[in-house]
Amino acid sequence: TLRAWLNEKFYYTFTEEERALISLTHNSNPPSAKFGTSGGEDTDDYIFLLSVDEANALDSQVRKAGYWYDMNDQWWWLRSPGANESYIAYVGTKKNVVDPSGDVAGNTYGAVRPVLNLRLSGDPIPTKMHKTAAEEEKELAVIADSHVDDMVAFGRYTWYVADKSDGICTL
Repeated sequence: TLRAWLNEKFYYTFTEEERALISLTHNSNPPSAKFGTSGGEDTDDYIFLLSVDEANALDSQVRKAGYWYDMNDQWWWLRSPGANESYIAYVGTKKNVVDPSGDVAGNTYGAVRPVLNLRLSGDPIPTKMHKTAAEEEKELAVIADSHVDDMVAFGRYTWYVADKSDGICTL
């Protein structure tokens, strides 16, 4: 349900021009290293959640649970399986540690930290992103000049830069 929401409703909160910059990403979904629970089929998504390994690769400060709308220290979901077929791993609030055991997948609490890969090179960057040309140029230049762990704006959202390589910036 969450994956469908991310790739349908959330994805379409971006303008057509912004969506043209978001790369379709092939995500591997291996079984849980700790419990052997199946991760399901690999997926191709525009917007996705991090895996346990991807979350563990982040700096602890980036993994830090968000402070958003009075949700102090809110834990957030990952896409990796948990202890059994009904559980999904998450990043907890205590020391920003990944919990591979997880929590019940149907729970409606916890936070979502969506991830996307933004194309920085290749085809020409589309224009008319409902901003002035100068605003578009500045926003994309800031992203292009950013470093891992920086915060940048894209669309209507603020993102952490998780990785930059081969003309792709993972937000």
